[in-house]
Amino acid sequence: MLIQGSCVVEELLTREEAARKLQPSVGIRQFQKYLDLASLELLHKYFMV
Repeated sequence: MLIQGSCVVEELLTREEAARKLQPSVGIRQFQKYLDLASLELLHKYFMV
């Protein structure tokens, strides 16, 4: 899946699996915060264009 030409998702992962793959690995709550911030950033860019 290609998102805005800059991010490629090669495999589907659960949140727990994705959190463990980060370096350094993070807990699920911290990972959810990262997802929330990324979502806000994408919404901001989408609506500010």
